[in-house]
Amino acid sequence: MISDEEYQERIQDLNNKEFKNLYFIHIPKAAGSYIKQFPIKWGQSHEQFHSFSPVVGPWGTTVPEELLLPKSDPQLLLEKGEIISGYKKIEPTQISKKFLKFATIRNPFDYLVSCYFSKMVGVEYVNLDGWPLKKVSTGDIEEFLISFSKSERMYLQSRKNLFHQIFDNEGRCCVDVLIRVERIDEGLSLLNKEVFSNKLNISKKDHKNITGEREINGKRQGYEKFYTSKTKKEIKKKIKRELSMFEYSFKGPTNKRPLVFLDRNKKYDIFKDFK
Repeated sequence: MISDEEYQERIQDLNNKEFKNLYFIHIPKAAGSYIKQFPIKWGQSHEQFHSFSPVVGPWGTTVPEELLLPKSDPQLLLEKGEIISGYKKIEPTQISKKFLKFATIRNPFDYLVSCYFSKMVGVEYVNLDGWPLKKVSTGDIEEFLISFSKSERMYLQSRKNLFHQIFDNEGRCCVDVLIRVERIDEGLSLLNKEVFSNKLNISKKDHKNITGEREINGKRQGYEKFYTSKTKKEIKKKIKRELSMFEYSFKGPTNKRPLVFLDRNKKYDIFKDFK
């Protein structure tokens, strides 16, 4: 975690670059629908800076066996992935220097609950000629979480979203800043005030379904309610890199900052599992 002094320096650094607007890199299940309510520049579908697409299919689901390509050939996976998954490789230089590039992130524990209910991770498809017909059930949420904690295949599905979009092939972060979903209004307001001198129209919008709350038996339940002591322990081990990198614990952010800055020069080793 960076110091308070460096945190303020990073915000000032953004101010010094005289950005004209925000450019949003959309990580699925991280308040994309909320951001869509603002006049912010979007890319095509789900853009990513990394050229390696794990073996996943539509909406992050598993590609049918007959369509699998060797994991050792990132370029083939990218070419196939653009057709199957809708993710598009983009170079940082393709985005105007006038735009501040940002993405939104959420607590990985919360993220997994959202993945379960939306069936974005851990589902198989019945397919015809390479295209999905319907989703196949994955059981109850405890079964899903236990399977996730043991499965490299399911982990690949989620890591594509969390990692491959905002990092390049060398493991460098290609966005200028990350905003926590849990403090999204504060983060946007801070950027508007400190970087754009309140020139952006990003006042608070409708917060419906911005986090992983679900209605169970007529009551709204937060993501914490869907974990047992066992699943919390196992998932924590599985996602330790995400928790460390984005500064989260099971209960939420480990600090009160709405923004997260990653080291601009560091080559993170998040892709070593796939080389």
